[in-house]
Amino acid sequence: MKTLALLAGLVFAGCHASAGVSSSSGPAPMMPAPQWMPLADGFSATTPSQQIDLRGRGEFARLRIKGTGGAPVIKQITIDYSDNEPAQVVRIDEQLAPGQVRDIDLNGGRRPVKRVIVYAEPQSSGQYTIFGV
Repeated sequence: MKTLALLAGLVFAGCHASAGVSSSSGPAPMMPAPQWMPLADGFSATTPSQQIDLRGRGEFARLRIKGTGGAPVIKQITIDYSDNEPAQVVRIDEQLAPGQVRDIDLNGGRRPVKRVIVYAEPQSSGQYTIFGV
């Protein structure tokens, strides 16, 4: 009987001691969203193509084009990489209203970009900004 009382006392003490301990089984902390870095701000789509030099600007995994004024029609974006691998050509064929975005995942993941060439419809006019992350 003494053994049973001792065992019950230990179980009660263990439950009581653990009552104030917080559990780490809750949701994991959220990782902050990547911050888009402006690479070319307020470019005008009034010519058939615009070349944006990005040498030395860092490595990127994704690019974003965002309409910032008017309604530029973006036909295509060509991405030239610094390692002289073949260029990535992305067909867009969209008119971008102010605030509208189009994201592009870069071939091969995070890597340095030499330049971006944006092909636009000059009659549409409008402005856009290029971001990288």
